[in-house]
Amino acid sequence: MIEILKIFFSVPFLLYSCYSDLNSRRVSNKVWKYMLASGSGFVFFMKFLQTDFPTLCLFFYQEFSFLRPYISFSSLGLLEVGMQRG
Repeated sequence: MIEILKIFFSVPFLLYSCYSDLNSRRVSNKVWKYMLASGSGFVFFMKFLQTDFPTLCLFFYQEFSFLRPYISFSSLGLLEVGMQRG
């Protein structure tokens, strides 16, 4: 049942991207960001159904561990050095 919902969820995004690609040969990155942000609920829902609570906590720790260096480097101001234009 959840697979059918995933298909019905993704079809409008894919149809819009096909339409946009045929008209302007470009598809905005916003389309994929919206699809990723709203479709991630399916991943969390499926992971929640398949695992117990300690494994779920471990999943969140592993999946979001990439944010820790980004947050620490951005708080130190080390990420903006390469992005400055002069």
